[in-house]
Amino acid sequence: VGITDVKNLEKNFSNISTYPNPFSEFSKFQFYSSKGGKYNVSIIDITGKIVLVTTINSQVGFNRIKISGLVSGIYAISI
Repeated sequence: VGITDVKNLEKNFSNISTYPNPFSEFSKFQFYSSKGGKYNVSIIDITGKIVLVTTINSQVGFNRIKISGLVSGIYAISI
């Protein structure tokens, strides 16, 4: 991903939130997307290990994604 691509990606997503936070066994995150499309989502644990990778089909507007099977803790989300 080039610098221009990163800037465009930042414009596509906003209002990213998780519930509950920190994550529990069953969590969800939501975000607002100004442009629909397929995106890869990675969940990264506190040690930097990628623990989940999935592809989402986002729609314009708010999107919600349910996540299960993770150990309770703090994670980062990369879209």
